[in-house]
Amino acid sequence: MRHSLLAALLWVLGCSSEPTPEEVKPECTAGERVCSEDLASVRQCREDGTGFDPVEECIQGATCIEGRCECPTGLVAGSDSCMTVGVEACEAPFVATQEGCDLEPVTCGAGEILAAGKCMPVGVESCPGGWVVDDETGGCRVDEQACPEGKDWAIGVGCFESGPVQECGDPGDDWGAIPEVEGPLVFVNPSGQALEEQGTQGKPYKSLEAAVAAAPDGATLVLAKGSYTGGVHLDRSLSIVGKCAEYVTIDGAASFPEAGGSEGARYAILVEGEGPVLLAGFSLADTAFEPGHRGCGIGAAGVDGLEVRDVVVDGLSGAAVELTSCNGVSLHHMDIREMTVLDELGPFGQIGYGIRIAGSKDVELKNNRLYKTQGADVHATESCPHVLRNHFERRGGIGGLQPLGVWVQDCDGELVVEENYFLDKMTHALLVEGGRTVIRRNRIRGTVTDYNDANGPAVKVSNSEFEISENHLIENQFAGIAVVGGKGSIVSNRVEKGLPSDPGLKNGDGLLLKDCDPGPVEVRNNTLVQNTRNGALVTKSIAVFEHNVIVETLPSPALNVSLGTGVQVVSGADVGFEGNVVSGNYRTGVRFDDGYGWLIGNVISDTVA
Repeated sequence: MRHSLLAALLWVLGCSSEPTPEEVKPECTAGERVCSEDLASVRQCREDGTGFDPVEECIQGATCIEGRCECPTGLVAGSDSCMTVGVEACEAPFVATQEGCDLEPVTCGAGEILAAGKCMPVGVESCPGGWVVDDETGGCRVDEQACPEGKDWAIGVGCFESGPVQECGDPGDDWGAIPEVEGPLVFVNPSGQALEEQGTQGKPYKSLEAAVAAAPDGATLVLAKGSYTGGVHLDRSLSIVGKCAEYVTIDGAASFPEAGGSEGARYAILVEGEGPVLLAGFSLADTAFEPGHRGCGIGAAGVDGLEVRDVVVDGLSGAAVELTSCNGVSLHHMDIREMTVLDELGPFGQIGYGIRIAGSKDVELKNNRLYKTQGADVHATESCPHVLRNHFERRGGIGGLQPLGVWVQDCDGELVVEENYFLDKMTHALLVEGGRTVIRRNRIRGTVTDYNDANGPAVKVSNSEFEISENHLIENQFAGIAVVGGKGSIVSNRVEKGLPSDPGLKNGDGLLLKDCDPGPVEVRNNTLVQNTRNGALVTKSIAVFEHNVIVETLPSPALNVSLGTGVQVVSGADVGFEGNVVSGNYRTGVRFDDGYGWLIGNVISDTVA
């Protein structure tokens, strides 16, 4: 203290210079000055006030402002440099705000929602040819047009004719138009008056049997109007062409135990050997078949090149056409009616079929009409037919069996079923097991399950690689489309008004996926409307639902399974959802019950209950 007073007195008297920092100990306070632009002339006060240390340089990025180190705005001092706090940068579509990163304001267009920072389309992407936008649901509907009487309408095709189209000509003319074919013509007329039968138009054979026996290879038998006795065996390349099905009838059949065909079957016409063979312009009727035998119309075994057209088959007890180990077959513009079952053979034999195919290749069924068949309209084993623009219909009951539309087993190639119309009272319109399956642009309405308590999805595909697209299914019981096992795509279909099954009043699902693991199944661009219990039910499957419209699912009348869910995922299924509209369903939009999945950019809203 004494030294301080003396120094002050000497300074006042001008006897001393400015005190040095070491001498100003009491006035030295820590933190008064921490930095300077001139480090050589300024030192920092020690914390204990006993002296000064050299002033340190500011950390990296800081600037000395009025004796203190300052970091730029938005940065704070770290251990050795200025550093940021919070987020460092925002990636598009996010932008930086005072609170951090936020979405940049975006206005999405109609049919889009904002998800994951971008506008994503929801609902169906587009409607295929022959379809239009459904204003009520936002999905797609068939743009059906009225057709003239006797014609059907096919999706994307328009009106087409099924059944015979051959012109009958003048009713008073025995022959009609003479066919233009290669090879010789052999004429047959049961009312011919010539004493000598030579097979000419003036001197025709009177019986089909005699004409077949006399005809050379490659000949075409031309049938005048009238009735002929069946039971004909064509064991070489012979063809039969009648005036037209309205005026030419072949009645009765015979067994050919030494020839091809099925055991226990009787045939009006049995074809064997080399082709080509053409059968056209006549009717087959069941008037003289032996009791206890299957009465088949046309049988073919081992034939290479067979065409059957403009033929009517009515009321047989076996199959209208039965193909075994054939190649290159075209059945078109046929009319097959009321194929029935013989009680003597029991209810589940190889009986009551419209067309039966076994072990045959390159078979096309086109523009045929099959009505009220008691078994299956088409049954194929180890065969993969092309089924195109046929009309399958079963109105009214003719027995207690399980009538089917097209039933295919063990197809080892590609089965194609397209542009057909399936109508009323079948347990399955399509039942397919194995192979690769293409089902597209079919109309299916009114399948039922009230035969022997059978479950009857309108379309059931098992253990197949499948493509199911652009089909319209309406008012079918149990399920519209059911896939069990396999993998593939279900695209741009409309399944609506699925009805609860009888008995039990349970299912009426639009879509059912089961055991498609590993799958996967692509479900895209479909419209599922007003089905019962579930719009879609997925169990033990791996699937992705994209851009579907699933709306207005109704509860089942059965209290224990009422539901009313847009999509239900159960039993370990793994399902992804993106861009779907699931709206207006009775109870739940999407329900996971012991299932897994993810949802991105969907509209799920407006449940009723």
